[in-house]
Amino acid sequence: VFPNSIENLKNLTLLSLNNNQLTSLPESIGELKNLKILLLVNNQLTSLPESIGELNLERIFLSGNLLKVFPNSIENLKNLTLLSLNDNQLTSLPESIGELKNLRYLYIENNQLTSLPESIGKLNNLKRLDLNNNQLTSLPESLGKLNNLKILLLDYNLLFTLPSIILKMKLDFLFFKINTLCSKGMDLLEERKWDELRNFYQKSIMDLCIKYINMKSLIEDCEVERIIHEMSFKERAYIEANIDSNDELIIKIMEKRKHKMKIGNIYF
Repeated sequence: VFPNSIENLKNLTLLSLNNNQLTSLPESIGELKNLKILLLVNNQLTSLPESIGELNLERIFLSGNLLKVFPNSIENLKNLTLLSLNDNQLTSLPESIGELKNLRYLYIENNQLTSLPESIGKLNNLKRLDLNNNQLTSLPESLGKLNNLKILLLDYNLLFTLPSIILKMKLDFLFFKINTLCSKGMDLLEERKWDELRNFYQKSIMDLCIKYINMKSLIEDCEVERIIHEMSFKERAYIEANIDSNDELIIKIMEKRKHKMKIGNIYF
């Protein structure tokens, strides 16, 4: 149990409560106006009080808890530069996270995120974004506005293609292992051949479908891989209407549909 009397520690600048069994924090924590650093790693917190937005925090460490949601009052933490939320159970982030204009480091590995809010593109000072081990199937276009982002970690998600927005960013490091890129895409990524990677993914799936139909002898195996992995219902219907049902591409598409895998509520 966390005592309400904590509010009496008016001059406290650092509060470390790591490795306890805390399940909640009192609203009175909002009275600690001088608190700059809050460490709550490896507890059992499932939520945070709205009053946390009344603090003047610069760094929050919340890894290893049971958080499923994050309070909207986070938007008031204007001085926050680091937010660590690794190893929780978050399925989404509030739109209000975009108000953290001074945030430089955002760690959200090992959660259950399926998407990111568009407001994340407002984090103009963000330098590092860790999103490994989530369930992301797409990224918001606004991510491309993060001009100061240098490190982006996306290993172990459910991304079916390398989003074009990433290819336009001036990243120093990009991690994208164990997603569902075709083999050539993964090779170019690992070799950091950015120009080739950009050119490869600029070709739309419909363009590749048309190439397959009209110039099958010229299409590369990696382009066929892209068609199979990334095609939408519209593109599949186009292919099925324009080539023989015994064509090897149709057979591969049908095999993929028969062996769909399910992870949580995500099918692929």
